Amino acid sequence: MNNRHTNANANTTRTFGWTSALCTAALASLFVIWPAHAHAEELGAKGNIVFNVERLFGFYVDKQSVDVGPVTTDISTTDLSLGWNAAPTGLTLPRLGLDYFIDDHFTIGGNFGVFTLSRDNGGASTSNTGVLFGVRGGYALRLGHVVSFWPRVGFTYTKLSGRAGVGPAGLNSDSHLLSLGLEGMFSFAPSENWSFLVGPTIDLGLDGATAGNNSTENCFGIMAGFLVWLGT
Repeated sequence: MNNRHTNANANTTRTFGWTSALCTAALASLFVIWPAHAHAEELGAKGNIVFNVERLFGFYVDKQSVDVGPVTTDISTTDLSLGWNAAPTGLTLPRLGLDYFIDDHFTIGGNFGVFTLSRDNGGASTSNTGVLFGVRGGYALRLGHVVSFWPRVGFTYTKLSGRAGVGPAGLNSDSHLLSLGLEGMFSFAPSENWSFLVGPTIDLGLDGATAGNNSTENCFGIMAGFLVWLGT
């Protein structure tokens, strides 16, 4: 039997990533504290510890699909992110990252984010709180004194808890998603030990569920953020 498909446009009335505030505070603190402790050097040396503020800004195209019996509902969103955004997904929201250079090129690390989502989808309000965390590996290639290319690949797990509707009549809207993440980051360093981070991102859903129904999600975009690093 072929599944029927329906399309839905999600209108997010309020979206706030708690990680946005954490990212801003962390970034300000690092710029104040860092000069007293950091050894001036370029990115890409064994022992570098890198703190990332990721997806602080960006443009994304996201598609979610939920199977409800024989019907597949598709929700497509195009989103511009400026610290926090209007996308009904956790994949596009800011997060904090930490990476370690095990030699001059190879890195291992991960990221973490906390957020809330409130949206109005066809007259039915949905409120969620969520968390995401990921692990990844990468390879940094220095292209010059200022520019480095740092592709990264890893897995991200996103968990949202909440309800659709108000009061006892509200329905469970819990969801989770395991996705494969691919990033082609470029680092632009105006000076030693900190840089801008810009590049394309791809998140491919591997396994997920929404309100007890099978679901998946794919997200493509371009993100911008910042990073600072400490040499050893």
